[in-house]
Amino acid sequence: MPKSGIYYRVYQYNKVKHKVPFLEEEIYPVYISIVHGRKSLNFKSRVFSHLIKTKYQVCFRVNGYSPCVQDIIEHEKAMVAFIIQKLGSHFTTPLFKKEYAYYSADLYGVIDEYCTGFLLNFFNQHSHFSYTVFLMQTSKILTADIILNYMQTILPVAIRDKLFDNLVPYIRLIEFCKQQKQHGLPMLTAFSFSEKTFQSQLSLFLNSELDANRSIQCLSELIKNPPYSPTAKPIKINKPAMR
Repeated sequence: MPKSGIYYRVYQYNKVKHKVPFLEEEIYPVYISIVHGRKSLNFKSRVFSHLIKTKYQVCFRVNGYSPCVQDIIEHEKAMVAFIIQKLGSHFTTPLFKKEYAYYSADLYGVIDEYCTGFLLNFFNQHSHFSYTVFLMQTSKILTADIILNYMQTILPVAIRDKLFDNLVPYIRLIEFCKQQKQHGLPMLTAFSFSEKTFQSQLSLFLNSELDANRSIQCLSELIKNPPYSPTAKPIKINKPAMR
């Protein structure tokens, strides 16, 4: 047992009845175990749960990503170690669960959901109901950036220009998140977002420190209340105004 009295392990749980599809193979799910005194936590990796979703598996194939299980394990190890060090002597399993819910949130996934919501709102407001139906069906299996790439080829020019003009903030943030692939993963967790190099990388990508500061404020709002947390409050974010 470490000096902190806290033991943790990130591993593939091989006692499940069935393996899980992951890209071109089937693998055992990734789990995390935390032992603190007489209390213990055992739960499935949130990063793993996110990456095995159908829409992200399709995204990997389309964009040529090849994440591996070891990348997930290493990222979770770094995140768990960071949280334990951050909590220090104040460590409790409830506090750990709260911190983990925050730092494991994937900003690429959150932005994807907001982008999809923006598209639905846009098409409803402009009475393009056929596109609304199309989006409601495809968003279950495709990420917003893949849908947008396809829509560029089918939308009338007038609609396309108005839509993409308003979506520039989302598109740029999605592009940045996709390019990061921090820790070998095609995602951007709040843990990666908290790293010191993030702001300088975003400034360089956007070629504007002012735009980077605005984007960081936007991302900060998205992770103040961790997605899927039972205590999370509705996230408030100012969407681009319709023109």
